[in-house]
Amino acid sequence: MSQKYKHLPEVTLSASDIISGEESSIPVLKQRSYTGAILPSTIANISCAELGVDGTLEMLNAPVRSLDSHLSRACEYFVAKNYDLGTAYAHLRPNPHGFVIERDITKAYQSDKKAQQVLVRQSEIGVDAPPRRVWDLHANRVVPYWVANELPLPISHAWVSDQGLKREMTPINGYQWPVPIPKDADLDLIRIEMLNLGAEYVWLDVLCLRQEGQGEDPHGNPSQQEWVLREALRKEEWKVDVPAIGWLYAWTNHVVCYLSGLGLPLSFKTASDFEDDRCWFNRAWTLQETPRNPLIAGKTRNDGIIDERYMAEDMQRRLNEQLESLGQILLGEPSLFKVLSQIQTRKSTKSVDKVAALVYLFHSQHIPIYNPGQSEEDAWTELMNVMSVWFRAEFFLYPKPGNGIGFWRPSWKQVMEEALPEGHGEFACAFAFVRLVRLR
Repeated sequence: MSQKYKHLPEVTLSASDIISGEESSIPVLKQRSYTGAILPSTIANISCAELGVDGTLEMLNAPVRSLDSHLSRACEYFVAKNYDLGTAYAHLRPNPHGFVIERDITKAYQSDKKAQQVLVRQSEIGVDAPPRRVWDLHANRVVPYWVANELPLPISHAWVSDQGLKREMTPINGYQWPVPIPKDADLDLIRIEMLNLGAEYVWLDVLCLRQEGQGEDPHGNPSQQEWVLREALRKEEWKVDVPAIGWLYAWTNHVVCYLSGLGLPLSFKTASDFEDDRCWFNRAWTLQETPRNPLIAGKTRNDGIIDERYMAEDMQRRLNEQLESLGQILLGEPSLFKVLSQIQTRKSTKSVDKVAALVYLFHSQHIPIYNPGQSEEDAWTELMNVMSVWFRAEFFLYPKPGNGIGFWRPSWKQVMEEALPEGHGEFACAFAFVRLVRLR
């Protein structure tokens, strides 16, 4: 256990308390139980306003162990803002002895909002833009990135069909939007698995990225007008948040991968599972999420043991081969054309997403804001303007003139429909040619 939490009381989270059944009925081993210094959901859901300042102080003083006046002032703030104990603990936990007063925390929120607005006005984002939110596993709450100020462990996952999804309203994200997860998955079980993997903060798209749709809030259902405002806010946030997703995967050595769906058991029973459009290997966005060191989640057996209920031996071999092959393509200095050949066959919900998913892979200097209604050709042109010159130089190896805006490089239509050069590193020669032309 981390030294800064050595004084916290340990509790055990058990799947049997979540599903009203035996732990052994949960197929994913790491989702069965976890023991550590964390806040149980039953405690996290308690309202600070109902407890009052003294009650909140008593509840938080046990896990935080702070006897100075900071905690008392913090509790006054939590009660006034009607936080629950989970949200309060998430704000207090990183620095219990130096928690900022209301004036400072309001200033932090305003500063963060202003920074996001400036990014949108400039129509481009810095490549080092962190995520807006993270999931604090110890408090079981989604909080602004600046609250944690730590790099979260990102989660990558395959999607299931719309028919296989449920849209769950949850206190984890403050009931701000319905969270789409597979019907057989559970956020509390995912939390247990992430804690067992040693994570403290994680980034999960459906929890940390505002989602579409409406749901019911037990604290009082928002009006239709409120949902309209939330949808407008989602569209505004997505301009920055969607293209900046790649920052997490570019800077971390480990990525948690649910290859068969979020929170679901790892399962590839037949070859057709690899060919499905929703397979993790076939999605556009997961290309930039390919990790150096994948942490494969959803395992139903210990490492080295094959569970034939979910995967035959030949399917396990194929899975390992695909992971290794993909890693070899993307690690180091990947060829532009090898990356483009990967995106050719991948699928996306919106056609422009296939272009947006390439921004970090091409070491772009800036990130264009996300516009889901933009044409692929326009998005491709924007990507050309910001991608690293080393990658851009490789287009001189393309065997024919472009049929779009520029003759020197292929149009997006050509990239998607025509055979691409294999690319064996000759881009260095092309780069030298570009420099020579510039000097002249």
